[in-house]
Amino acid sequence: MGKTYRIIGRVINRMNRQGIGGLRIEAWDKDMIFNDLLGSATTDTQGKFLIVFDESRFKELFGDDSLDLFIRVFQEGVLIKSTEESVLWNVKDEQTESIIEVDMDV
Repeated sequence: MGKTYRIIGRVINRMNRQGIGGLRIEAWDKDMIFNDLLGSATTDTQGKFLIVFDESRFKELFGDDSLDLFIRVFQEGVLIKSTEESVLWNVKDEQTESIIEVDMDV
C-alpha cells in the first residue's frame, strides 16, 4: 500500500476574511495529457475542508510518480476559483495545508 495524502484547507472570502460554507472542493493532479481527479469535499460552515487520497490515484497511468496539485472550487456547480495557474509541483509531504481566497458577495 502506498502513501496516503491529506489536503487540509479553508476557503475564505477575500473581502471580509470569513470562511465560506457549502462549496465543493476538488483536488487534481496536473498531468501532460489529462488531469487526474484525486478527491473532493464540501466546505463546512467555517470554510474548512479535508480531502484524503492514496497515491495510487495519481500513479496509475504512464508511470507518473509525482503529485502536482491544484484545487478547483465550485459554488452550486459553477467554477469560481482554480489554482491551476499556480500548481504545487512535486508535492512530497503527505499533508498539505491550503487557504484559498475567493471574491464573493456574502
